[in-house]
Amino acid sequence: MLDSVRSEEEVALRCVREHLGTDTRNSVESSLDRDIDWDRFDRIVYNHHVRPLVYRVLLDGHTEFVPADVLDRWRSYVRQNAKRNLYLTGELATLLGEFDDRAIPALPFKGPVLAATAYGAIPLREFVDLDLIIGEDDFERVKSVLLNRGYEVQYQLATEEEVTRTQENLILKFGRECEFRRDSDQVPVDLHWRFLPRRSSFPMSVDDVRVRHESVTVAGSTLPTLSVEDTLLLLGVHGTRHCWRHLRETCDLAALVKKRRIDWQTAVDRATDLGCRRRLGIGLQLTRRLFDVEVPEHVVNRIVQTDPEIPTLVQGAYERLFGPKSKSDSGRMRYKYAAHERWQDRLSFLLYWGFYPDRKEIEWIALPDRLSRLYHVLRPMRLLKEGYDR
Repeated sequence: MLDSVRSEEEVALRCVREHLGTDTRNSVESSLDRDIDWDRFDRIVYNHHVRPLVYRVLLDGHTEFVPADVLDRWRSYVRQNAKRNLYLTGELATLLGEFDDRAIPALPFKGPVLAATAYGAIPLREFVDLDLIIGEDDFERVKSVLLNRGYEVQYQLATEEEVTRTQENLILKFGRECEFRRDSDQVPVDLHWRFLPRRSSFPMSVDDVRVRHESVTVAGSTLPTLSVEDTLLLLGVHGTRHCWRHLRETCDLAALVKKRRIDWQTAVDRATDLGCRRRLGIGLQLTRRLFDVEVPEHVVNRIVQTDPEIPTLVQGAYERLFGPKSKSDSGRMRYKYAAHERWQDRLSFLLYWGFYPDRKEIEWIALPDRLSRLYHVLRPMRLLKEGYDR
């Protein structure tokens, strides 16, 4: 893959490889020893959300190739990112402590815990919010804790009116997450009661991940998080949901595979049961092609080699990473539809996408409870309106 990208993309990829230990220092320097457009390079690593890791690799061992003003800019960013990540981690530990005091089970995922689990250090991953998975029945109690700490719910209402109780109940019923933000320090917290929208066919339950959860040390605090195998599957389906358009999605998966010992038999069996083998296979194949990460041969044979759709989907992901950026919703929809290996999940994807209400419909128009079924009609109407407005 490195033979088909421009110099700036190659530098970014080789920096990640050096961190992972799949490429040598000399390989990075050979890619730096040519004309590099540093402004374009900065845009690439910014758009792909891999600045902390890439800048750290270059600052630690390749400064002779980089202009001094560029190095100063990177050092400033690395310091600010580390400071912000530590602040967010401290807030996460405080929130989890308050939830524990009230016997509210909550598990963080992505953010600081993923940085520690996959990269070994929270400054190496860029994140802007805190993600928590909770039980739907615990939403009101968690909301109360957040409101007491100065957070406000971030609803995107079409009018200036307050969200109704019916709307909030329907968001819990049909949706999967709710964002809170604190104005004083701009800390965002995303509460999830489902990992993905229903149309994504990923029925990993909150109760299941709680039973299997592990602990990780983050900036001196011991925090709960998903098991390594559950994290692996989540990264596969999350990357596919975003069509693998950012390097960070593949980088997260590659770092986890390199750093952690994975029970591959359990992971593949669980992926089979959940219907996400293909989505996991796309991610694993991308880690092999982009970052030369070794995946056990029996896993490759069982997931990748037995699925003729994966090569096409991997190539599609590669083109999204490095080709012209498409804003086509239909193209992304077709990609996610094809990433489901079971026919019933593909049918479910189409039906849920076309008729199952999302937060946008519920926030668009406030209906009384007795008319809530009309949101199934509003869904296609809103999709048609968005398509017409473009």
